[in-house]
Amino acid sequence: MKLGRYTIPEVRKFIVAATGLVGLLLTSFLEEFVGVIPESWSGPVTWLIGAATAVGVFLTKNAPVIDAAADRLN
Repeated sequence: MKLGRYTIPEVRKFIVAATGLVGLLLTSFLEEFVGVIPESWSGPVTWLIGAATAVGVFLTKNAPVIDAAADRLN
């Protein structure tokens, strides 16, 4: 099935990546303009969101491969 020119897995991968981008921008906004997040937290929070986004995009794209590998291990 396709949504326009894109397949469902491609759209899911985009949604995960876009969610990570929003998280990074929100972290920057909260630290710079509102002061909700202490300045010392912004680095670790940014790293965590970036890493979670990268893992999320990888797992979204490769979910069937990972499920098959996990089934073989069990």
